[in-house]
Amino acid sequence: MITGRRIFTGEHCKWLPALLLVLLLFTIPIAAQQTGGDNSQSKSPEQRVITGRVLNESGQPLAGVSIFVRTIGAASGQQTATDGEGNFRAHGLDPGTYQIFANLPAYIAEIPAGDPNTPATYYRPGDSATITLIKGGVITGIVTNNAGEPLINANVRALRVRDAEGKPIRSGNQLREKPTDDRGYYRIYGLQSGSYIVSVGGPGQSYGAINPYARQAPTYAPASTRDTAVEIVVRSGEQATADIRDRGDLGHSISGRIS
Repeated sequence: MITGRRIFTGEHCKWLPALLLVLLLFTIPIAAQQTGGDNSQSKSPEQRVITGRVLNESGQPLAGVSIFVRTIGAASGQQTATDGEGNFRAHGLDPGTYQIFANLPAYIAEIPAGDPNTPATYYRPGDSATITLIKGGVITGIVTNNAGEPLINANVRALRVRDAEGKPIRSGNQLREKPTDDRGYYRIYGLQSGSYIVSVGGPGQSYGAINPYARQAPTYAPASTRDTAVEIVVRSGEQATADIRDRGDLGHSISGRIS
């Protein structure tokens, strides 16, 4: 025996390969833990951001558009606005699937063929969105009573019954409502293309005052019941007129009990 050295005999060499294999198996997981890290913390700022741009139907940027970004099903989200070049940026986002809502008075989102049931578009952090808003249509007119006097603070409703291709609307909230002013004049803007029936009277929003026409049966333009109501055709960026002569008929009531 030589002092200070370890002599491996042939007997030791038999189990040396097995010992090296065991050491290798323990070394690989430790190295992986040291180099793997937390993926969520290593994401670059660009990967946690959704950027985009809002344009009009002519491809020109729209400034001052309110942007709301939220994950699917969430009630809250992140709000921002487009700059002078129509650009927006939502940052600090967690991983997930997001929806983007753009709002500008008198403008509406571009919907293919006027179909309100078109599947929504979803985005993930790192994506870039291009959103097109188009100028909505307008229905305007004057509401008078049988004596030709203006109806003041009367609720006028425009209900979309057909899309731009003339197909009946079967679902979705397609009702818009505005009150008349002191001249009996109303103006409902930001409408999707399609056909509308316009009515006055009946219960609805009060707009800060008691609705004096809440008990009346609705009168449809021009001075009709629902069965003979005229459909008003609306196109994007255009204005249609629908004057109404209110018939002043009291409506019927229905009552009951649910158990």
